[in-house]
Amino acid sequence: MQTPENVLGALVKQIVRGLGAIPPEINAAFQKAKGQVGGRGLRVTESLSLLKSALAPFDRAFICVDALDELPEKHLPKLLRSFHDISQSCPGVRFFFTGRPHIEVEIEKYFPGSAQFLQIKPKMEDIMRYVEMVLDDDPSPGAMSVNLRAEIMNQVSETISDVYVTAIFCSSLLTIFPRFLLVFLNIAAILDETTVYQRREQLKRMTNGRGLGDAYSATLDRIKGQGGGKSRLGMAALMWISRSEGPMGVDELCHALGVQIGSTNPNLDNIPSIQTLLASCLGLVAVDSEGSTVRLVHFTLQEYLHSHCEVFQNPYAVMAEVCLTYLNFNCIRELSLALSNAPQNHPFLKHASSCWGRYAGKETTEGVKLLALQLLDKFDSHISAKLLLHPHAGSPHWRVDELPRRFTGLHCVAYLGTDEIAKALLDAKNWDVNMTDCLGRTPLIWASKNGCEGVIKLLLERAGADVNLTDIMHNRVPLSWAVENGQEGVAKLLLERDEVDLDSRDNSGRTPLSYAAAGGCEEILSLLLQRREVDLESQDKYGRTPLCGIEEKERRSYF
Repeated sequence: MQTPENVLGALVKQIVRGLGAIPPEINAAFQKAKGQVGGRGLRVTESLSLLKSALAPFDRAFICVDALDELPEKHLPKLLRSFHDISQSCPGVRFFFTGRPHIEVEIEKYFPGSAQFLQIKPKMEDIMRYVEMVLDDDPSPGAMSVNLRAEIMNQVSETISDVYVTAIFCSSLLTIFPRFLLVFLNIAAILDETTVYQRREQLKRMTNGRGLGDAYSATLDRIKGQGGGKSRLGMAALMWISRSEGPMGVDELCHALGVQIGSTNPNLDNIPSIQTLLASCLGLVAVDSEGSTVRLVHFTLQEYLHSHCEVFQNPYAVMAEVCLTYLNFNCIRELSLALSNAPQNHPFLKHASSCWGRYAGKETTEGVKLLALQLLDKFDSHISAKLLLHPHAGSPHWRVDELPRRFTGLHCVAYLGTDEIAKALLDAKNWDVNMTDCLGRTPLIWASKNGCEGVIKLLLERAGADVNLTDIMHNRVPLSWAVENGQEGVAKLLLERDEVDLDSRDNSGRTPLSYAAAGGCEEILSLLLQRREVDLESQDKYGRTPLCGIEEKERRSYF
C-alpha cells in the first residue's frame, strides 16, 4: 500500500528521531507543506532532498526496506531511482532490501555492476521438525497410520528443493521468499481428510502439484466444498481482504460481512465472529496482532486471487452495494452531524464512507446506481459526507462544524470520479452545477483537483459548468487546482476550452503557470507554454514571476 513518498518520508522521520533536534530545513519544509490548503505530504523531490541532507553528517548509514517486491509495480522505478540518487550523493550509505526474485531485474537496472545476489535455503532438519510438529497435532489421529506418516515425511523430503525458501542478496539488498507456506497448505489439506485412504489420495495430489498456485487452488476448492454458510463466509472474506481499499480491522470486516443487501437496518445477529471467519478460510487468512487487522496469509495469495479473476464474480460491485446498503441504514442516516468521528458501535461506517466510490468506480451495476442515488439525495445532511471530507479538516480557512454543509451529491460524485453514477445523478434532477460547498469549491473544482476526467466532460458538456468560476476562499480556477496536483489529462481538457482564463490570479497573485513551474510537471508546463497568450512575466504578491524557480537552461528548452 506504500508509495515512494511514504517510504522516503518514513526514512526522514526515523533519522530525525535519532538526531535529538529537528534540523531547521526539515522543520521549514514541514511547516510549508502544512500551510497548504488542507495540508499535504512532501513530494518525492522534497523528501529526497531532506533525506540526503539528514544523511550527510553520518560516515555510514544503512537503509533497510522489507518486502520491496510488494511495492506496487508503478512505484518501484521511482523509489529505486531515488535510492540510486542517494547512493551517488551519500557514498557512506548501504542498502538492504528484502523481496522475491523477480525484482532482481529492476535492481540491476538501477544498481548496475554493484548488485550482489545470494540465495538462502533452510536446513533440512528444520523443515522435517516443522512437519513432525504439524503431524503430532493431527486433529484426527484415527485417520493416520504409521505407514502414511512415513510416506508424508518421505514425499516432503523428496520435493524439498522447490518447496521452501529462496533468497536474493543484492548490494546489501536481500530478497527472501518464504515458501514454508506451500508445505503448510498441503499438509493442512491432507489432515483435512477423514480416512487413511483419502489422506493418501490427497498426498498423491500434493506430490503432483506444481507449487503455490496449485495449493491455493486446492485450498479454495476445500473452502467451497465446506458448503452452506462456511463456504459463503470464507469466499466473501477472501474477496473483501484481497480487493479492499486498504487494510480492514477485525470489527470492520465482520460488520461488512454481516450486511444483508436490501435491508434497512443492521442485523447484529448476522455478524460472524472472527473465530468462525478464520475457520471458514482454512488457513488462508490471519489476524495481525499488532494492528488487529485481517490479512491474507501471504502476498502471493493476493497475486493469485488478482490473476484469477474468475474466483469472485463482480467483487467491486458487490462491495459497493454492501457499503451503500450500510450507509442507507436508517440508524446511520439518523446520526448527528455534530459527531467528529464514526461511533464505535458502527465500525464499518468510516470504511463504507471513504471507499464505496472507489469500488463503484471500478464496477457499477444498476443495483449500485439505485443505492448511490438514494444516498446522494440530500447528501449534505449525511454523516458519510462529513467523514469523506475529514482528510481536509486541517484547512485553517473553515471550521469542522461547517462540514458537510452544501456538499451535495453532485459535489460527491465529482470528488470521487464515479462517471456512471454522475450520469445517473444528472438524469435524476436539475442541479446547480456551479454551487459552492463548505470549502467554497464547485463540483468542477473537485473533479479537476482529483483528476476525474470523465466527470469533468459531463460537467462541461452536459451541465454547462463555468470553467472560470473560482473557489471562494482562494480565488482559484479549476485549471489552477488541476495544475498544482499534476493532473495532466484534466489540464488538457480544460485548455481545450476557448473561454478558459489562462492567467487567472488567485489571492496570492499566482497563475496556473506559476503552479506548473513550482510543481515541476514538465508536461503541463509545456502545454501552458504552447499557448502564446500566457503571460510569462506576471508577478505574484511577492514579486515572483511564474518561471523564476526554473533554471535558465531549462527555460530555454521550452522555447
